[in-house]
Amino acid sequence: MVSEPLFLFPFFVACRTETDIKRLRKLVKLGKSFAQNALGEMHQHGLYGVTQSDEKALNLYTLSANNGDAVGMTRTADYYYHGIGVKQSRTTARKMFEFAAREGGVAGKKEDIVLVKFRYINHPLN
Repeated sequence: MVSEPLFLFPFFVACRTETDIKRLRKLVKLGKSFAQNALGEMHQHGLYGVTQSDEKALNLYTLSANNGDAVGMTRTADYYYHGIGVKQSRTTARKMFEFAAREGGVAGKKEDIVLVKFRYINHPLN
């Protein structure tokens, strides 16, 4: 998997206790994309006592992506690109990466559009 933990979320770094994680889960239920992404990261990497689960991570990233969040879209696309927990579909991943790039760039940076296009769209292995 391409993603690395702790890449974006100041809130995520602050969620290290059981009480903090319970608060985060409440924010997930309220549909907050930043919380869905943060808890997804925790599940993806098994951080802070949260059970490692690609299935739960993918579900959380998908919720965020469905809210139109570029980070959630990118993380979900990663799972499709690598075929983790879903049938591998580079076509689906490519569409999601392109959408995320248009919506503000991966990790919210416009300059990442170039990285997305090189890494996933124009890569010689695609």
